[in-house]
Amino acid sequence: MGNCSICGKENTNTSEEIFREVDDKTYCNECFNTLKDNIVYCSKCHDYEHKNETFNERYTKTVKNNELIYYHVNCLTETELCGICKKYLFNEEYLYFFKDNFQTIQCHKRCIEDKDNILKYNICKECGISFKAKCIGCDHIFNDCCNPDCNSYDKYYIEDENRYAGYCSKCNW
Repeated sequence: MGNCSICGKENTNTSEEIFREVDDKTYCNECFNTLKDNIVYCSKCHDYEHKNETFNERYTKTVKNNELIYYHVNCLTETELCGICKKYLFNEEYLYFFKDNFQTIQCHKRCIEDKDNILKYNICKECGISFKAKCIGCDHIFNDCCNPDCNSYDKYYIEDENRYAGYCSKCNW
């Protein structure tokens, strides 16, 4: 670490002063505190960065115990992101959603209820908490969904689709 990038205060190992690295700059404690509104701390990777024009694309924020906390979007795990919009999950109301017959994901309630998303992601209109069933071999979408408690299976599952073990009639033959 070098000298403070603002005041030039020397950084010595014997100094009681705490110096912080932010991107490619070094700041003494006093100068760092004057810049706090322009510096972001990721609570996952513990890195400091300067806020810039791409800040909103690279960070998400949440409030925990009345404290504003920031995370790099890249530091978040799949279970912390909405399964549809891929934004931080826990800032909004969310639901468990059937991804397929074996797995559930969590999604923002607003993403599941969005009319464009219903069409784009083939969300079941009957239960609203599942993708429609899809052929394992191609992009064919069946009318029923992956939710075992949804009545779409009884309503739409048609024997003449020649559906077998997850494949449509085209892929089954």
